[in-house]
Amino acid sequence: MTERNRPRIFIITDILEIFEKANSELKSIKESIIKTSIQESWIEKSTYSYIYSIFETTLYQTYHRILIAFPDYINKHEIRNIGDLMFSSSLMTPLVEIVATTFARDFAYGKIEEILKQYNDIVKIGLNIKDCDFISELKQYKEERNLLVHTGITPTSLNKKEILDKAEFIKSIIDFIKVKFESKYSQFTKEYLIKESWSYIFNDVLPFERCFYLSCDKNTYIVNKKYIDERATSLSSSEKMLFTLFLSNYSSMVLKDAIKIQDLCMFANLTQYTKNKIGYILELFQKYPLLLQ
Repeated sequence: MTERNRPRIFIITDILEIFEKANSELKSIKESIIKTSIQESWIEKSTYSYIYSIFETTLYQTYHRILIAFPDYINKHEIRNIGDLMFSSSLMTPLVEIVATTFARDFAYGKIEEILKQYNDIVKIGLNIKDCDFISELKQYKEERNLLVHTGITPTSLNKKEILDKAEFIKSIIDFIKVKFESKYSQFTKEYLIKESWSYIFNDVLPFERCFYLSCDKNTYIVNKKYIDERATSLSSSEKMLFTLFLSNYSSMVLKDAIKIQDLCMFANLTQYTKNKIGYILELFQKYPLLLQ
């Protein structure tokens, strides 16, 4: 029996939701500016600064999420640059958190070209800096934002129209990067994760197509209980353990009459191979507790 590779615990909607939240905030800002008359200069200044921070936050959150799902994307460059943070962090702090914090630290004064290159090295969306016609304007915006935040110097053109233009500009960049993500990670749907996880855990012992079928609206997988009940009797005790752990996240009743508590294997008797799969199941449903719903 050929062992399958451990699937990535990742769904593309995790990333898309980050972009949707950013665009929702930008939309709210634009609507607020259009509907109201800005009377105080501090409102203009804070809004101008916050719009740029939406861009930074979007980059950080997507970078962080990809690192969690693809920790092997961390390269030697990132490892070399985190020495000081590792020294000051708890041993319990995940390496991913430290690398992401290092990336966020570069936002304030790092060069835009270098930040985007470092970003693309991790998220791998094919972001070619030479093809990004927004770099020059983004650099200027960042410089003006930093001057405003750290010295109080206000851009000479700061007014209602300029703020609206900047909100639209940042939205265009966010949408550009979002399309790149959709193209790169489109296969990572909820259905794909369920199928890949099941196949990884049970290999060919329990064919996915025999155990599940799509609901009428094709949004949810439904367990084929008749087949499950028939096959459960021929499973080994360790396979029954995996079976129980996985399907208990579907319904507490789905295994009724199929598996009894005495059928399960003692943890001490499990092989490391099975323990690794148990670890995967726990991680999977910790991240997506309603995956099978």
